[in-house]
Amino acid sequence: MITTELHLYCKDYKFMRSLSDKIFTSGFWSFTLEEANSFIGCNVYFHNKLKESSYRGGQIIGVELKKYKNKERILFTIEEKNENIGKPWNGDISIRQWYSIKHN
Repeated sequence: MITTELHLYCKDYKFMRSLSDKIFTSGFWSFTLEEANSFIGCNVYFHNKLKESSYRGGQIIGVELKKYKNKERILFTIEEKNENIGKPWNGDISIRQWYSIKHN
C-alpha cells in the first residue's frame, strides 16, 4: 500500500483554526481541488522553516474550496496527531518551496 506524506511550510500557525480538541483547519493552499482531494487520509506536517522539524501535524480528513483574496484556495480539515510533530522536512531544502510530497 502506498502512503503519502505532505510537508507544508506554514509559519507560526498562519491560517490555522482549532475546531475542537483534536480537529483544526489550515488554509489557504493553492492546490487544485483534485490534488487536495487526493491528500485525504494522508499525513501532513507543518514547518516554520524547511530546516526545522514539524511543529504540528495530523491526518487530512477533509477538503474545502474557499475564496481568499478573490482566488479559489484549499482549506484542509485535519485530525491532530502528536506523533506528526518533530519530523524533518522531506525534500531538497536548498531550494525555496512551500510544499513537499513523499510517496512511500
